[in-house]
Amino acid sequence: MTKVIDREKTAIKNEEAGSGGLVTSLVRATDHTSKKGVLSLEEALGNIFMINFAGLDTTANVLAFLVVRLASEPSIQDWLFERRL
Repeated sequence: MTKVIDREKTAIKNEEAGSGGLVTSLVRATDHTSKKGVLSLEEALGNIFMINFAGLDTTANVLAFLVVRLASEPSIQDWLFERRL
């Protein structure tokens, strides 16, 4: 993650757009040379970790629910098989 942050910092320093994603916004928020710099590097890393973890946790819960639901509904399994979804 620190390599990604370093790339974003280099892009900002060279006045390039960067990736344009969430990491870019967080890195720009750590830029203390401007009035917009409000986060420390540790805070930015913490936010990135939490957002990644929340996405992973949400995906895992949805897939677990889906497997249980499909196992209990053979008619839905048949419907999906017919449509090859």
